[in-house]
Amino acid sequence: MCIPFDELTNDQQTIVIAIFSDPPRSDIPWAEVLDLFHAIGCVPTVQGNRVSIAASCQEQRIGTFTYSGEQGCVSRQMIRYLRDYLCEVGVQPN
Repeated sequence: MCIPFDELTNDQQTIVIAIFSDPPRSDIPWAEVLDLFHAIGCVPTVQGNRVSIAASCQEQRIGTFTYSGEQGCVSRQMIRYLRDYLCEVGVQPN
């Protein structure tokens, strides 16, 4: 079950705000994004350079993102995809 923004911890809210900041930031660690997905009730699966996310909110939502464990941070282009996915599952800053 996805949880609303207000029910996230301060650290998790900070990551969501960073994802939605404009222009997109380039210093958001993948590890914190994966932790956020766990917190909102998503199941991330890392396979090679791909992260598949399954969210069961109102209905099943699947997202697949290119993951670079070597780089450590999410690319600016990937931030745009993460924003769209978080909006679809109902998690965005108030």
